Amino acid sequence: MSLNVATRLAAAAQTAAEKTGTAMNIAIVDAGGHLLHFTRMDGAWLGSIDLALTKAKTSILFPKPSGPWVSLAFNLNAVDFRDPVAVSRLG
Repeated sequence: MSLNVATRLAAAAQTAAEKTGTAMNIAIVDAGGHLLHFTRMDGAWLGSIDLALTKAKTSILFPKPSGPWVSLAFNLNAVDFRDPVAVSRLG
């Protein structure tokens, strides 16, 4: 991904955040998980800088929809990680 594309993606994310009234930190990474572009909106929590960077890198390392992971985070007994079929259903 080029810097131009990363910058346009970050601008689109910022526009979406502004529409919801949410100040965000926006991290765009390349296919290797390396930072290409970062935007810290006015008023965004400083603590969420690391979260944005980690979430962006995690999206590369686990290229699956994040919905099942959210469910899992709030119910650790939801998936038996010893069961490969159950794990494969995570997405």
